[in-house]
Order: sequence, then structure tokens, then C-alpha cells
Amino acid sequence: MELITWFRSNLITDYGRDSLKLIDSYDGFVNEPLHINYKDCVGNYYNKYFKISHIPSTGEWANIDSFLRHIFQEQYEIGLDYFQLLFTQPKQRLPILCLVSEERNTGKSTFQDFVKAIFQNNSCFASVQSLLGRFNSDWVSKLTIGLDEFESSDMKVVERLKFLSTTKKAPLEEKSKERVEIPFYGKFIICSNFVHTFIKIPLNENRFWVREINPVPMGKDDTSLLSKMEEEIPAFLHFLSHRLLKTKSSSRMWFSNQEIETQALLNVKKYSKSKLALNFQFLAQEIFDQFSTNSFSFTLKDLRNLLCPRDNNVSQKQLKDECIGPYKIESVKPSNYKKIRYDSEKEIYYQENAKGRFFTFTKEMLDL
Repeated sequence: MELITWFRSNLITDYGRDSLKLIDSYDGFVNEPLHINYKDCVGNYYNKYFKISHIPSTGEWANIDSFLRHIFQEQYEIGLDYFQLLFTQPKQRLPILCLVSEERNTGKSTFQDFVKAIFQNNSCFASVQSLLGRFNSDWVSKLTIGLDEFESSDMKVVERLKFLSTTKKAPLEEKSKERVEIPFYGKFIICSNFVHTFIKIPLNENRFWVREINPVPMGKDDTSLLSKMEEEIPAFLHFLSHRLLKTKSSSRMWFSNQEIETQALLNVKKYSKSKLALNFQFLAQEIFDQFSTNSFSFTLKDLRNLLCPRDNNVSQKQLKDECIGPYKIESVKPSNYKKIRYDSEKEIYYQENAKGRFFTFTKEMLDL
């Protein structure tokens, strides 16, 4: 389906003035995602969310089952919960699902096509440029928004995705029309060939679910898989309608951090660190190894002398933001501590008694 504007004058010209009496009128538009007990109008507002044509019915869905097991692996049940929430609770916010792999023939693009096959006109593909662009009518009212072959190091993109994944309303802007706010229920699905660097994810960010997808085993590649899965969609939706969720709502994105944490996500966060933050982690590793300790303390001045003694362009604020901020560590009131210093001639670290407003770090905090 597609909504096309017809002007009153065109209707009168083509069908006569009396035809206007036969046309329903509404107070405006609404975006109300419904799959069960769908309504084409809510109150006296026309629903811009499209009805999907699938009618849930009992049946087999072996191809879908095999495909989702390949995509979600050890998180298979969480993957089923993801689809169940999309279908039965479309207003529920969900994490930004990222499927990554350097290799071809993994099923990433097929996954995007499968989601669109389920939700039809309520799914779309978008580009990074369209996310940051002014006009957004092609994606802002959709349930799922696919970003294929994604790669961006621009923090504006990260902030935009973070905002949209949790906001309740978003501006709808079309060419030659007034900008209006509408309810936003979009869920982003990212696919990328850049496993570690497709986006920068801050250490304490919990809105991303990253899965590294393995290639389809040799001999098991099925070029007609998508069409087979499309035939099974009614049975799959019937299953989701009667299935009990395996997870409970633990956050605004439904899933807890632990449920969607993967090694792929941790790798992206590691590669997302700035050069200063990475140098700080290497420094911490050296100190932990030399002193055989699980914690150490230093002030911002100490940190500057250890990390960048000759670089006047690095401020204490930058050190605090990039090296300390991600760990949410607060300094203590001025008191005695063991100060870390470096002897460049002997190439060793040593400690001396000092007093100051220091921060304390542990191996656990730094994930070392």
C-alpha cells in the first residue's frame, strides 16, 4: 500500500462534487503499530501504520528455526524474544541489533530481508545520510529500519542512533510540509562487514546488541531460503503469538546488559577507545604487572606526567573525560596515597608517599 495525496479539486474534476460525500474524513494521522487486532483508524485519526497481510496459522517453520539458530547461536531464545516483542509488543523499545562479519555468505542481508518480509511496508532500509538529513518521511514512521553495509566513525551518528532508540517522539519532516512530532517506535538493525570498527560504542553504553555471524557451512547454502521462510511466516507468527517470553523486562530496552552482552560488543567498545584511553589501559597493565597489585591510585597530575609528560595539548579535563570518565570513578578528599612515578633511565615504575585528591583503579574496573 501507498498513500498518495489527491486534492479536493482533482476529485471534483474526475468524479463530480457529489463524490466528496462518499469519502471518509479524519481529523489527521496517527502512527499506531498494531499486528493483532489491527485498526485502520484510531479515534477519528487515520492510522499510517500498515496492516500486514500475514494471517497466523498453525504449521511448520523449520527453515526459519534453522536460520535464526544460525544468526543467534547461544542467544537463540533471546532472538526469539526479540521477534516476539516486535510482533506482539511493537511499542516496546529494543536494543540496536548489529550483525557483523568480515566474511561473505553469512546471512546478514537475508536477515534484513526476512524482517521486511514479516513487517512488509512497516520496514524499510535507510542510509547514514538519511539519519542525519533533514527530510525523514521515508523511515521515521517505520517499525524496523535497516542500515546495510554500515560503517561510520562519526560520533554524530552514534548520538543520533542512541537518541532515536529511546525517544518517544521524533520530528516528521516532508518536503513542502510543516514539521510535526509523531510517536516513534523504530528499531534499528545494522549490518556491517567491519567487525570491530563499524561504529564507536562508548564503554558504558547499553543500547547496542552486537553479534558476529559465522559463514554458512559449505554445502548448506540455500539460494531459495528466503522464499521458503516467507511461506513459513504465518506459522512462525502463530508460534510467537502463543509462546511465553523467556526474558523479563529488565531495562528500557527490555533486555538486561548481561543478556545481550557478547564478545563482539566488547571488541567494538575496545576499538572505540581514543588513543589516549588505549595508552592509559596499556599503562595500567604495566603497573599491575610490575607491582603485582590489583589496584593503584594517582591524581590527574600524576596521570599527565605518566601518560603525556611532554604533550602540552592534552588538558587535565581531557584526561579525566577519556581515561577516568568511562569508569565513573570519583576522587577522594586530599589524603595520603602511594604515588606512581616512572624512572626513564631504569625504565621502571616506582612508588613514593604523597598526598592529594586521587583516583583508585582496579583490574576489575579496567577489565584486565
